[in-house]
Amino acid sequence: MKLLDFKEYLDKDNFTTKYYEHTKELPFDRLNLILPLKKQSNLVLEMLYTPGLAGILKDFKLLQYFVRLPLEFDAQTLEPIKSLIFKLNMGIPLMGFGVNEDDLYIYFKSVTMVPNTNQASEDTLRVLIENVYMIGFIFDTFYELIENIATGKKTLEETLKDLT
Repeated sequence: MKLLDFKEYLDKDNFTTKYYEHTKELPFDRLNLILPLKKQSNLVLEMLYTPGLAGILKDFKLLQYFVRLPLEFDAQTLEPIKSLIFKLNMGIPLMGFGVNEDDLYIYFKSVTMVPNTNQASEDTLRVLIENVYMIGFIFDTFYELIENIATGKKTLEETLKDLT
């Protein structure tokens, strides 16, 4: 299945999408879309096939979903954010949130195995689109909790009380 096939399917479901062909600087085709969120706007979900396992997974490809959260925070906030993310990842249906400690940014990443075929089945496309909606649900549910800690609006303890 090509990412362009998935783009067409998403476009029919009224998603805002953009396809990027690989370049020398970015050697992977990518498909970006605006997540359908109720609370937060303009979060971009990037999809691409992960490299490196083609020899092992002959009949499948790994489709990665990735969102970089537009939150700035300092090193003092890193440990409370990591603690919250650990708690969140224990309960969400798709993995999960993470932190890039070197560049201080928060992200969401999940991977789905898809058949390595030229044409995607209707069932595969439906599962992939449901993953997009699930990621949107996760952001609608938990983004504000992460934002509260990253911006210093609440402590980890206050946020964990909000979680229960």
